[in-house]
Amino acid sequence: FDTKAVWKDTSTDPLHISFDIDKAVNALSYSERQMNVGPLKNIIIKSSGKGLRIWCEISQSVPYEIYDESDGRLVSVIFRGPFAGGAPKQEMFSFDFRDADIRDVLMALAKSAGVNIIIGDKVTGTISLAFEGLTFDQALGYILKPRGLGKVVMGKNIIVDERESLENSFDLWKTRRFTLKYIEPDAAKSALSMYLPPDRIVADSVNRSLLIKGRDDELQKVEEVLTTIDVALETRVFPLNNNIYEAEEQLARFKELLKIIIFDEARVQYDFLQKTMIVKGTKEELEGVAELIGNLDRKLPQIMIDVKMVEINRNKIKDLGVKWTVGGEQGQISFGEMSLGGSMERSDLVSIQIKALEQKGLGRLVGNPRILTLSGKTATINVGDRVPYRQPVITPDGKVTYELQFMDVGIKLEVTPSITSDGMVIVHAKPNISTFTEREYVLEGLNFKDPQKSEKTADTTARLRNGETLVIGGLIRSEDVENITKIPLLSEIPIIGGLFTLRNKTHKETELIVFLTPYLVEY
Repeated sequence: FDTKAVWKDTSTDPLHISFDIDKAVNALSYSERQMNVGPLKNIIIKSSGKGLRIWCEISQSVPYEIYDESDGRLVSVIFRGPFAGGAPKQEMFSFDFRDADIRDVLMALAKSAGVNIIIGDKVTGTISLAFEGLTFDQALGYILKPRGLGKVVMGKNIIVDERESLENSFDLWKTRRFTLKYIEPDAAKSALSMYLPPDRIVADSVNRSLLIKGRDDELQKVEEVLTTIDVALETRVFPLNNNIYEAEEQLARFKELLKIIIFDEARVQYDFLQKTMIVKGTKEELEGVAELIGNLDRKLPQIMIDVKMVEINRNKIKDLGVKWTVGGEQGQISFGEMSLGGSMERSDLVSIQIKALEQKGLGRLVGNPRILTLSGKTATINVGDRVPYRQPVITPDGKVTYELQFMDVGIKLEVTPSITSDGMVIVHAKPNISTFTEREYVLEGLNFKDPQKSEKTADTTARLRNGETLVIGGLIRSEDVENITKIPLLSEIPIIGGLFTLRNKTHKETELIVFLTPYLVEY
């Protein structure tokens, strides 16, 4: 060759020695030549996709060696003797089949060669072939190998079946012992079970080794895997600094996810108090753990929730026929017979309208809290009172005592904001408004007034842009108030005292409107 040759042995059977030479072309005047020198019968040169393929057809199976010299510009093939006195005479076969059942083809070939053949049940399908002048072994090999089939020869008896089935039935596996340095045999067996059936792997804890049965390619794969897992282990502590972990179950989920990289659960531990993960593994495993934890332990975005709670006098709104609209079609808010809801992009317009309502005496701002929370964490706002009352309690000796207890009433709001990947804010809000009325009763000659609690709640989820306002309404509170005006002394005269008493009953309705505006806060 005029340049260094790159070649590869591609022999398929012992009577046809072949090798490919990359980027080579045939400059000879022939492509086939009869030799008849020793076992060498013919040389065939054919062009392949990437260069040349050279075939050496021999008459008997002999040891051979292919090597290059002269800086790769000369490729030589040497056949090693001793050779038989003459080429053994073998019977040659020629067949031509079109879409024939493979079982029929094998039966015909065996009958022609005068051998007995047993074909397994898993050998099925059709085959088309045409060959001339092939020995029985060559013809059988060309039929079986492309289909993943194998054979077992016992004298003049041949058994044909799937290769794995023959290996299991006749124990044709090769057995090899792998000595381990660092990894425990049981752990190594568990890892290799992804590549081999567990029944072909025996863990020897006494000798710290594995006894494995398999084919050459499988044993080679085992060797490659063991070189990556049977290495000295390092211990590294990974602090979890960026997120807030309130329950031990959160770190337990981290440990479960790390099984993707560290299959041995005993090598992954966590310290909830210190908020750290302690991992023992190879250098490659620890690098994978660091990357996974870096993706999971991220800083949660901070969100400022601006809340405005407006109490509207519904009686005056109805009297004046007020219709309040902010931002056009979006964020329309109406009172009286009109419904309200939606969102508004201009939070400044909300403040202007609230001030206008206060000036007209139609409503008042009962709360404007601002609270900072993290994405996915619930923030709670309370605006209210604690109402005292006496609760009868029976003591163990049968006596009745009256304990002072308190009832929480007012406005309570729970908000849980979450940031999406596209920068939107999903807000889950649960407002609650509670009031009480007093119930008078006499117990054991004593007058009591107990508060009776009444609640109105809402539960909603909305998708907002940064700075967009969510409006929640419909939390209506009704009160019946009775004012009594008496003329001293005269109002207390029996029978006619009522003539000197003025009773004035009024019905009051108020509606609570909640405005929620989330703002993203950069760290």
